[in-house]
Amino acid sequence: MSKNGDIVRAGSKKFKSAVAKSMPALGGVIRTDSVENFRREAFHKGTGYQKWRKLSKAYKAEKDIRHSGKKILQRKGELRVSVRNLKVTKNSVTVGSTLDYAVKHNEGTNGMPKRRFLGESKILIKRINSELNRRLANLN
Repeated sequence: MSKNGDIVRAGSKKFKSAVAKSMPALGGVIRTDSVENFRREAFHKGTGYQKWRKLSKAYKAEKDIRHSGKKILQRKGELRVSVRNLKVTKNSVTVGSTLDYAVKHNEGTNGMPKRRFLGESKILIKRINSELNRRLANLN
C-alpha cells in the first residue's frame, strides 16, 4: 500500500513507472540465465536441463589443439558476453546478440546442432516474475 493507504493499482502511474524502471533489470535476469546456460552447457527444458550435443570427433580434436580446455561454444567467450539488452521500452526488454552466428548456434542449422543458450524456459519465467514481484513490492 502507498503512504495514503491506497492499494497501488496496476494502471496507476506509480505502477507503470515501476514496471518501466524494472525492464533493464529483467533483461539482466535473462542475461544471467544465458551465462548460466553457457556454464552448464545445457538449456533448461521441462523439469531439468538438456545438455548440449557433444562436439563431433573431428571438431573436438581440432578444438583440443587450438582452444584447449574451452567449453562448447566458447573459444574467446565473444558469444557469451555478446548477450545483452538490445532494446528496452517502458513495458518490454529484448535480449539477444548482434553476432551473426548467434542464431545459428542457438537455433541450429542443417549442418550445426541446436545448442540453446537463450530463450524462454519455465525456470527463466519464474526468475523474471520473482524479480518483478520483488521490485513491485517496494512500491508500498
